Amino acid sequence: MASDLRRRQPQSVLRSSDSQHDSLAADRRDSRSSVRLSSHLLAISFVLLVATAFWRVESIIPRPNLDTSLSSPKFSEGIARQHLESLEGFGQRLVGSGNLVESENWLLAKLEEYKALRNTKYVPSFEIDVQFAEGSHLFQIANVPTWKYYKNLTNIVAKLSCGPTCDANTILVNSHLDTTIATAGATDDGAGVVVMLELVRLLAMRDAPLKNAVVFLWNGAEESLQDGSHAFIVHHKWAPTVRIVLNLEACGNDGPGLVFQANSATAVEAYARVPYPHGGTISNDIFSTGLIISDTDFRQFVDYGNLTGLDLAFVKNSYVYHTMADSLENLRFGRLQALGENSAAIVEYLVSTADLTNVKQGNDLLFYDFLGYICVYMPWAWADIIHLSVAAISLVLVLLPTPGSNSKAGVFFRLGHVLFGTLIIVVVGFIGTLLGGISAALWLVHVVQKPQTWFIREWYSIALFVFPATAGLALVSYVFRTLFMERSIRSSASAKGDPEHFAFKCVLLGLSIFTALGTVARSGLSYIMLFPTLSVLFGYALALVLGAQERTDAAAQQKKKGASGVFSSQSTTSGRHPIPTWSYVLAISSTTWNLATLIVILEVLVPLAGRVGLNSEFDVVASVVVSFYAFLIMVPFVPILFRFNLTQHSNSVKLIALLGALAVLVFSSAAVAPYDAAHPKRVNVYYRENSTSGERYVSVGFWDKPLRTEILSTVERELGVSYIPRTKAESMLHKAAVYPFSAYMESHDFDVSTIFEAPTHAFRAPFITFDHVSYDAATDLKTISIRVDIEHHLWTVLIFEAPLVSWSLDAPVRPVDDRPALGVNTGVQRGAYQRYGLRATTGYGVKSWNVTLVVAGNTTVWFEASGTERDFYDNLDHKAGMVQKVGKGAGHVWKEGYEGATLLKRIQKALPEWATMMTLVVDTATASA
Repeated sequence: MASDLRRRQPQSVLRSSDSQHDSLAADRRDSRSSVRLSSHLLAISFVLLVATAFWRVESIIPRPNLDTSLSSPKFSEGIARQHLESLEGFGQRLVGSGNLVESENWLLAKLEEYKALRNTKYVPSFEIDVQFAEGSHLFQIANVPTWKYYKNLTNIVAKLSCGPTCDANTILVNSHLDTTIATAGATDDGAGVVVMLELVRLLAMRDAPLKNAVVFLWNGAEESLQDGSHAFIVHHKWAPTVRIVLNLEACGNDGPGLVFQANSATAVEAYARVPYPHGGTISNDIFSTGLIISDTDFRQFVDYGNLTGLDLAFVKNSYVYHTMADSLENLRFGRLQALGENSAAIVEYLVSTADLTNVKQGNDLLFYDFLGYICVYMPWAWADIIHLSVAAISLVLVLLPTPGSNSKAGVFFRLGHVLFGTLIIVVVGFIGTLLGGISAALWLVHVVQKPQTWFIREWYSIALFVFPATAGLALVSYVFRTLFMERSIRSSASAKGDPEHFAFKCVLLGLSIFTALGTVARSGLSYIMLFPTLSVLFGYALALVLGAQERTDAAAQQKKKGASGVFSSQSTTSGRHPIPTWSYVLAISSTTWNLATLIVILEVLVPLAGRVGLNSEFDVVASVVVSFYAFLIMVPFVPILFRFNLTQHSNSVKLIALLGALAVLVFSSAAVAPYDAAHPKRVNVYYRENSTSGERYVSVGFWDKPLRTEILSTVERELGVSYIPRTKAESMLHKAAVYPFSAYMESHDFDVSTIFEAPTHAFRAPFITFDHVSYDAATDLKTISIRVDIEHHLWTVLIFEAPLVSWSLDAPVRPVDDRPALGVNTGVQRGAYQRYGLRATTGYGVKSWNVTLVVAGNTTVWFEASGTERDFYDNLDHKAGMVQKVGKGAGHVWKEGYEGATLLKRIQKALPEWATMMTLVVDTATASA
């Protein structure tokens, strides 16, 4: 029948029909070819953007200046490395050790050498001072109060000035000369020490006048909980004229140095001059959350000196932080150059240009580095205008009719539809993204019990969480399309119109709203959100322009060919109006920005999990961070899913979910180990002897979750005794030598009293003497004067529990939040018991320290004093018969013959290479009064 009808038609009609059929077939072939070309272009663009992010993060390092001539007019990494080699040769520079005294003498000699180089025309005054200080303060970290007392601490201070005019407003540059246990301290804080020496050399030889004086402080006690900086800002004669501070620190040994605290407009303006900017307002925001359980001297300068300033630190490769791997041989070239040039630029601006007469604390400026090229900064008022203008322009574009929609629909009708779509696709999609990543984290921690398998590489957390997070985002878009969109697509009165365009508009509006909210909240997230918003905005604007041109051309072609002519536009033949590929390329152009920012954040957070990850769900934290950025990177791709039919959309979701399941499976398997020698697990091991009771223990403590059982089993086999788990309260007492960090450490004790002969000491343990005890019945107060003898010990801690009313220290007897009234030595309700950890830091040669307590009632107070044996660290690297360093970051191997170290040597040998020991030999004594 059909063939008969075809034979009856005129040949001209048949030719027209065949021509139209062939043309449509050709259009479909061209369309498929175009789709393949478009997908390839988009994929290549995405890969290039990702690669650029990783490249840029690694490339923000200058070529080092290795000129070692003292006349060099530029910062010299060559000179700084020579200084660092000398400094590292003194060994571990613990407060109270002879090593620290030797390093102080070396530093003073260098300052005298540079003083002789000064240009007396512009730097007529070059003063050097040695401060010896005594004092006390209350230090709190992770909500754990620690009372600090220091005696005979040494700070080395130098001041360069043009005279009284400059002295009125002074800049302070600070680093710390001391180290903690079990580390060479090359970057923490040897890098800061030698960078400051180079700044002194350059300033001394300057050939331009000074506007403001500069004080260089090499404080002698930061690792003891910021005693040296407290001593300077509270007691030093030059402190009252200091207006702004630059603090140099390190918790890693790579990168250009991150600015993670800046608290004034002047400080930000100074930082904007650096050649290698790294960090911004978001760094401030993250640090202020308390997520990073760490602190620097900057805190003392702000709290006790009301100063403003900048806190700069090496943060990359934080795996080496407080380990023997923090050594000069592991410090890559260019890192000191970057920190030095940045510091020099800041100091130059502050000493020659800045007005410091009325510097005040405040976060008045938004600032950030753009991929390490420039530092962008502006008043928040300007940021309000820019960010909210972007949101307003986005809203205007969103309110334009979507291609294929009912053009008669009103503005508010269209806005309502887009707002609803935004709520589901973007807001609920964001929640779905977070839930996808968090689900993967909870599976690893609570189901297969494989926490922190991503620890060994910062980017492993991206590989693990990005696909589960993206699966959550894609699933929400599919559910929205199934429940709300398919029916309206079939409706001729739909205000949504083309689903791909509609989804693009929803993404644009959602990102604009997030940017506006971040701006109103004065959060660094505002500029993090700004760039993806701009990318999608430009992408959609291009789509509207190209779409309008295409429809104009198509209408003209259709009119030219007539109603029966052939029109080859994809939008006509398919009924859809696809977003051009170049619009998607623009929309994802912020991928480099997003990924580079994510990498920097992970460089801080991931290694941190090895130090504070025991009682915190760090897997969840990592998944949330990665999921947030996965949302920013992947949400511009969501509209593409709406170009597919429903089956293709569903298959896409399944594929992404499968990739997510595969990633979780890989990280749940034995194929991924959380540690290796370069990224070790930290194990706190120390030998503790109680001279009062005769008990002797080896204590093993952990700060993170993975492989604890393996470590404990290894020590059990080596010692032949079972471990005793300790509660948190017991850990804080038995690990008093590392208080307050024992508050978030899991501790286990091995009783070695019967398997190991007690060492014969040439000295006694810290000894408690009560010089005076009296009770006044009229006031119901008891006075106890205590002397703690510590001739051979450092880092002593006095633990006691009492209804303390007052004491002889300047520090308050209660944390500020607990005191009903402000004031020193007052404010405790009578009879209120509190456990106190009084940590004493003493300089070399101090044999004892004293404190007087006044307690409520005639009660017996129990005391325990703990001290780390000084001789265990003094001259550590070159004292015969004690210890030797082995390999990069391998820690210590004890030789035979040193008292108390035999067991530690055995444990060190037994532990796997991926475990690094932080070791102490501790003596304790108890008494009551």
